[in-house]
Amino acid sequence: MASLLAIPSGLVGQELSSFSTPRGVEVRIIDLSYDIQGSTARQILDQMRGGGPGGGWVQFPYEYRWSYRTRQLASISGRPTLHCGVTDITIEFTVRADYPRWTTRDDASPRLVEAWGLFEEQLEALWQERQDALVRFARDARREVLRIEEGCPIIQQIVNDRVRRSHDRSVEREREARADGERTGLRWPPNGYEDLMATPAAVAGGPAPPAAARGEEDPIVPDRPAA
Repeated sequence: MASLLAIPSGLVGQELSSFSTPRGVEVRIIDLSYDIQGSTARQILDQMRGGGPGGGWVQFPYEYRWSYRTRQLASISGRPTLHCGVTDITIEFTVRADYPRWTTRDDASPRLVEAWGLFEEQLEALWQERQDALVRFARDARREVLRIEEGCPIIQQIVNDRVRRSHDRSVEREREARADGERTGLRWPPNGYEDLMATPAAVAGGPAPPAAARGEEDPIVPDRPAA
C-alpha cells in the first residue's frame, strides 16, 4: 500500500496537500521548524542565520532503510533450486524538515510580507524537489531489486548493493542538476526586493548591504538494511 508523504504544516503558512508515494515507499517526517521574529529584512536574515541548521537557513536531510521478501525458485519440473528471487521490497525514509517560520508578520510592512511570500514559494519548491528525488530513487531501487534472481546464500549482499548503487546514482543526479542551475536556490530577500536590506545610511547615499543567498546543504544520508 502506498503511504503519504505529509508536508510539514506551516511550511508556507498553511497545510499543503499530501504527497502520495508509490507502492513500497514509506516516509516519516520530523518537523523541526524554528520560529523567527522581526519587522525588517535584516532582522529576519540575522535570525535565520542564528537559528537555522548549521548556520544555514533550511535543510531536508534524510535517512533510509529497506526490507524485502524472497522466495525460493523452482525448476521447470517444479523442484526447488538453490536460487531465490525478490518478491517485494519496502524503502523507508525519515526526513528532517528544518525550516524557518516567520511569526511576527502582522507588525511588518506590506512589502516585507510580500517578499516573505516569495521566499515561502522557494521553500515549497525546495521541499517538492526533495520529495521528487526520494521517489525517483525508491522507484529505481525497487525496479532493480525486483529483477534479482540469484543464489540464495548471496542474495542479501546483492540486494544491498543494488539499493546503494541506486542511491549513489540519485545523489549524483541531484548534484548535477544543482550544478546546472536546475534546482531551487534560496535567496533572502528574493530578487526584486533587495532594497529591503537598505539601511538609513544606504538610502542617504551609501552602498546597501548585499542580499544574502544560501542554498540547501547536501544531506547526510546514512543508509542501512532493516534489521
